[in-house]
Amino acid sequence: MLPIHDENYERPAVPFIKFGLILINILVFVYQLSLPDRAMNDFIVQYSTIPADISHFQNLQTLLTSQFLHGSFLHIGGNMLYL
Repeated sequence: MLPIHDENYERPAVPFIKFGLILINILVFVYQLSLPDRAMNDFIVQYSTIPADISHFQNLQTLLTSQFLHGSFLHIGGNMLYL
């Protein structure tokens, strides 16, 4: 099922937060693509969630930062479509 529209008959406000999240995701993805392979791997390891770290209450900020990492154009495109 694709989110094409909803049945909100009132005039909705401009979704600034949604647009801001989409912009941040795209900027992080473009930055990620601009890195050389070694630096991209380091970037992903630094900002992605590692379950063992979370279970030991370490690097809890990665629960937030990992939400902005994407692996491909299809991945970010699908996520932004549903956002």
